Amino acid sequence: LPAIPPGTRDGGFESSFGKTEDGRKVFEAFLMKIDLDTMNVLWTVQVGAVPSPGLPKDSGRRTAFGYGCAVTSDGRDVYLTGIVRDGGVATDFSATDSSGLPYDASGGTDVFVSSYGTADGSRRFLRQFGSGADDAPSRGNGGLATDRHGNAVLSGSTRGSLLRRRGRDEFRYGSGTGEAAADVFVMSLERGTGRHVAIGGTDYKPPPPPVPAGHGSPVTPM
Repeated sequence: LPAIPPGTRDGGFESSFGKTEDGRKVFEAFLMKIDLDTMNVLWTVQVGAVPSPGLPKDSGRRTAFGYGCAVTSDGRDVYLTGIVRDGGVATDFSATDSSGLPYDASGGTDVFVSSYGTADGSRRFLRQFGSGADDAPSRGNGGLATDRHGNAVLSGSTRGSLLRRRGRDEFRYGSGTGEAAADVFVMSLERGTGRHVAIGGTDYKPPPPPVPAGHGSPVTPM
């Protein structure tokens, strides 16, 4: 019987993007299939992060943490989720990403979800998403589950406008930072493609930044 544990490594695996630079501790998520009868590793994939195009190219790789995984009921696909920090853009260093990444960092901590075939670890998709603030999957298996069709169902938390437009008066917390209290989110990603239609619809736009203290309408503290 095979087992597929998720986790986080500190650069112990080689990748086409090279090793950690300048002695910085950079972590990468990994997913490994193990034969439980022999304990042989059948395949391994690793998700790390490269700097967003808006950052200097020589700023070094970024950190990705693995939170959890879930296998479809038919055993054919497995999902991995985690977070990307410090303006990183998630990649599993596969040939698919060598020509460029179709997404960018959103700001704060972003969430990534990837899918692989359990037979050989071949990639189905890799997606990264987030708001302008911190976003993260739920604790406990990364908030991942699958439905009867094999789609991924992900829960987590966000401090920004991820699936709904948040009003300015919500960004009232923190010591002058204009943070908002965390929302819970639940979203479904289509099997094989990772497609998702935001609840806000195609015309959704993030709200304007919060009004600095001393400007605009007063906000009554809670």
